[in-house]
Amino acid sequence: MRGLADPDRSERTLLVVLGITLLSIAVRLFDLGGRVFHWDEGRVGYWTLRYIETGFFEYSPIIHGPFLPITNGYILSILPATDANARLIVAIVGGLLPLSAWLFRERLRDTEVIALSVLLASTPILLYYSRFMRNDILVGGFAFLAFAFAVRAIDTHDIRKLYPAAFFLALSFTTKGNAILYVACFGGALFLALDHKLVRESRQNGSLKTTLRNWITAARSELAKRSGRIHTALWIPLHTLGLAGTFLAVIVFYYTPRPEFHTALREPSQWGWMLHVSTIGAAEKLYDLWFDSGLQGHDYLPYLFDLTETLVYGAGILIVFAVLGFIADGYARADLDTETGSRAIVAFTFYWAVASVIGYPAATDIRAGWTATHVVLPLSIPAAVGLAYTYRVVRNTWQTRTESATSAPSSAQPHATDGGTDTSETVSGEETTETETEHNATPPKARRILGLQRSHALTLTLVSLLLLGAVVGLAAPNAAYWNSTNPDHTEMVQWAQPHNDVKPTLEDVDRVIRHTDTGDSADVLFVGTANPNNADDVTLYLENESTAETKPVGGPAWHSRLPFPWYIERAGGHTESVPPEATADEFVDDAPPVIIARDWDRSCDDEGDRCLDAAFSEDYVAYEHEARLWAYELVFYIDEEALADARAADRLSDRRE
Repeated sequence: MRGLADPDRSERTLLVVLGITLLSIAVRLFDLGGRVFHWDEGRVGYWTLRYIETGFFEYSPIIHGPFLPITNGYILSILPATDANARLIVAIVGGLLPLSAWLFRERLRDTEVIALSVLLASTPILLYYSRFMRNDILVGGFAFLAFAFAVRAIDTHDIRKLYPAAFFLALSFTTKGNAILYVACFGGALFLALDHKLVRESRQNGSLKTTLRNWITAARSELAKRSGRIHTALWIPLHTLGLAGTFLAVIVFYYTPRPEFHTALREPSQWGWMLHVSTIGAAEKLYDLWFDSGLQGHDYLPYLFDLTETLVYGAGILIVFAVLGFIADGYARADLDTETGSRAIVAFTFYWAVASVIGYPAATDIRAGWTATHVVLPLSIPAAVGLAYTYRVVRNTWQTRTESATSAPSSAQPHATDGGTDTSETVSGEETTETETEHNATPPKARRILGLQRSHALTLTLVSLLLLGAVVGLAAPNAAYWNSTNPDHTEMVQWAQPHNDVKPTLEDVDRVIRHTDTGDSADVLFVGTANPNNADDVTLYLENESTAETKPVGGPAWHSRLPFPWYIERAGGHTESVPPEATADEFVDDAPPVIIARDWDRSCDDEGDRCLDAAFSEDYVAYEHEARLWAYELVFYIDEEALADARAADRLSDRRE
């Protein structure tokens, strides 16, 4: 293990990591609400608001784990329900990830610890999805922290550090079902790492049997040492129960339905039910949806291609350094302060990342950039090793070049005559004399030094370009994808992302709902419609609007409204919809102040068209926006008088404040 022996050096490294972590949090919080909610964010956000309103919540695998709704239930009960505040917990967790690098300080050099914190803070994929209210950064971040604390427990021989590992692993399971894949990757990577260690030590010891016997003896000795006065036969079960209890406490807290949790907590007779519903019951729901419904029934290669494309665009430089780090860790030279023989943590995390690349295209149900976060997190450790190795090459090459330049003049002094005349400076008038004399007057040792300088200069240039590429490779994608809703950015931005130009319209919708008294009538009307090219493709219509108050929502097309139910619900609005066969004449007279329809219902080009522009031309203003990256335009009709009154009310309120 490679700890930091110098306390001052360790302290400086910690201060650097803390500084990087603060910057990481600041970058994630800056303009956090600048991007309009994605389809997934709108869905989870809506049900969180319904939970706050009603007090009812039950685990539903379609919106993944209960962590976000339960946690945001507390946050949005205190802070205003804004896009930024809904994303706050994800941004904080993602922003704190660089601090986890400090837990690996016994396994990594100080430069590698710092490099790891930099990569966790600035890799574009991690930064983008740390500013996104989805569970991917949460499930990956918590699993990564669990792994980090487990490593720290091994390094310090302190079983107490397994308790935070159990806590964070449990949190990972409360966020998303693919926490199971993390455990599977842990197991596979551990098997390969142990196999390498077993083969290496068996060669040294001469036999596999001797190596296994040594391992068993060392394990018994360590257990006896750590258990102290408590017998090992008692010490192991006690901590096993403690770790299991820590894990289950988190699971029960999040997976038990609300409000039953608060009631059952005070009734010991209900604790068995709580344990069952939050473990076996939740597992059955997860299996029924994600494993037994055929959601993963898709071709493998297109998903693998999409994942690879996202990794290249959003973490390309990290991949380069990860491969370099994996190789350098096993084969680098001793003069670069690198011991030969791959470290277990580098091999383990590299295998973990490779397993994720292979496994996720088969396991996921949708092609999306967020899948790449589960590859980047483990790959950041070998990448940190590669980045630090590159830095050491630059440092050592520069030092050698400087030392060579310093020693060259003394060893390369030209010979002088007895009278003190420097023969190398004697000019005979011929153009080639000076160069030839200089070469002939330079001793072989000096010529070797000059050749070494040229070699080092080339190495320094190449490696410096690689480091410059690292800076550009991290900064340029972050700048490009910052709050992006660009349809050309599909390698990172998922297709169900509305364009940001809808934000001003949503602000108008919000103020109209807040300031317009519609009594018991709806504030927003969704105009149900069928695709002109496919009558079975119905959007915006909900047959029974009251089913949107609790899960599961009725049919046929509530989800096609996303993410806008989040914005309507947080403004306190009520919705209604008309079926696809309804004509404009049937709802134009008593229409609410806000109407949302598909773009093809605007015109009167063909017989049977709804002609909504003509129907609402006198009293409503129309705004058309792309509600996905492409091919899903919605039109927002807003009552002009209601909008003018709402804007005036907002201005008056601002002046009073």
